[in-house]
Amino acid sequence: MEPFVRAVLYLEAADLPALSPWHDAAEAALLPMVQPPAAPAVRREVTGFVRAADGSGGPIGGAVWADHLVPDLDQLQTIWSYGDARPHGPVEHVDVRVFRTGGGFLWLDLLAGLTGPAALPAVCTAMIGVLQATGAQADPIYGEILVDREPQSPQTALDRVLRRIGEDSLEAGRRFLRGYEWVTVCPSDLAKALGGAGALRATGAFAEITELGTGGLLLRATDDPAGWTEEAARRVFDAVRPVLPPGRPRPLEFETITNVVMTDAHPGS
Repeated sequence: MEPFVRAVLYLEAADLPALSPWHDAAEAALLPMVQPPAAPAVRREVTGFVRAADGSGGPIGGAVWADHLVPDLDQLQTIWSYGDARPHGPVEHVDVRVFRTGGGFLWLDLLAGLTGPAALPAVCTAMIGVLQATGAQADPIYGEILVDREPQSPQTALDRVLRRIGEDSLEAGRRFLRGYEWVTVCPSDLAKALGGAGALRATGAFAEITELGTGGLLLRATDDPAGWTEEAARRVFDAVRPVLPPGRPRPLEFETITNVVMTDAHPGS
């Protein structure tokens, strides 16, 4: 299986306008990796669905992403690829997707499938840029970048070992950090509780900390995903421990989740 990179971001429903920079930043950074100069045009299709409060709904018409940004948006997706034909760039396909969760939150999902590992650094940099562009317009509840791992959204890996329901975790997302990954987006409330970028830099747990325009922080644990080890996860855990949810993590029965510290962040609480 070829490598892939996934960025996930969670917003409040009122942050619907931030879906434009999410799409536009992805298009600017990743579409040229699918369709290099002089390559034939990729297939581009936008599909969307709405769901009203009474449960009624249906597809949204419109050929471009902006046509679908309506208050009752339920799902929205665009895919850039050559379909069954051979790829022409280092990225085989890009999926830009948005879902409204049961609790009314927006779950943003960006997936890039690579033709080989050589493109990984550039794609990771592009994904970080998309998170930064969106975080300049809306204060995310949480975000993360995963490499070669499928998220179980809206649950995070930490949610799963804590047996937390994804919607409950989202509801509490400004009181407790929902998880930690190679790249983690921390909301403004929790960034303040941790002392801000300066205090977190002083921990030495992060290779890079970027202050987002809306007050949150983008925390990159190591220079590249290969450095995201159990030791790196422990350093991040210790740095963000004050804002992690309480509870004793427990291994899953049929799946191994790596790089989550199996320690209660607040023992005795």
